[in-house]
Amino acid sequence: MQLERQLLIRSLFDQYIERYASRDDPLTEWFSDNFSGYTGGGEFLVKDRDEWVKITRLDFSQVKGRIRIELLDLVMQDISHDVVVVTALFHIHLPIPEQILSRETARLVLTFRLEGEDWKIVHSGISVPYRGVDEGEGYPIRGLQERNRELETLVGKRTQALEGANKKLDILSNTDWWVNPGFELSPSFIDKRPQQRLDLCASQQPRGQNRVTSVKIRGWPKV
Repeated sequence: MQLERQLLIRSLFDQYIERYASRDDPLTEWFSDNFSGYTGGGEFLVKDRDEWVKITRLDFSQVKGRIRIELLDLVMQDISHDVVVVTALFHIHLPIPEQILSRETARLVLTFRLEGEDWKIVHSGISVPYRGVDEGEGYPIRGLQERNRELETLVGKRTQALEGANKKLDILSNTDWWVNPGFELSPSFIDKRPQQRLDLCASQQPRGQNRVTSVKIRGWPKV
């Protein structure tokens, strides 16, 4: 790349960073009418200039003070006589105490096009790397596999708990009670010893009726 073009591209990038960092509203005048882009936190594509201007001004209104851009790396591409691209890595330091965003590595892609005598931004995309990807991976395969194993273990435990609950319900549904029909069972009843269950049933017999002498429960010993 010729030195003149390098200086031009770097100048365009530096001007953008300065205007963005200083929260300079005239930055919005740099956006082309033929614009596309995406934000760092959005799950949508921006397809027109007006929408991007709104997003930029929202950004400026949320953080009014000057921010600091810590540049980590930069790639400049001279695509044609009227199109250049800049890709940058940097940390963003807000004018407020915080220990999260400043540790993230932001990625910015800017595409400039010469429209008449002025350079305009026709594309802007900013993103933050997905932390679930391990070194040497393109997709977070190992993380997904580990998460799947955790989910399988959790499902297994919940299945066992459900089977245990269903077993107790099955016992209740196959039990012949010689007690007051209005007697309400508590969950702890199943866990009582046979004699305790018999005594509890007897205590619920209406007065004047014969005392309960046996309780038949499938799978339990006779008392």
